[in-house]
Amino acid sequence: MLAYGLGRGWRASLYAALGCTFGIVLHVTASIIGLAALLHASALAFRIIKYLGVAYLF
Repeated sequence: MLAYGLGRGWRASLYAALGCTFGIVLHVTASIIGLAALLHASALAFRIIKYLGVAYLF
């Protein structure tokens, strides 16, 4: 985005940054919804992810 902004100006850079951020937000939302559906469906899956999170923190 830096090269895009330098070549085309600050407005183009701002639009590029907003577009990238919007894409990231959509992907994160889709991931959260998918994970929530999995955890809602299975107590075992919730327990496994919980313990993986604890192991990651250690």
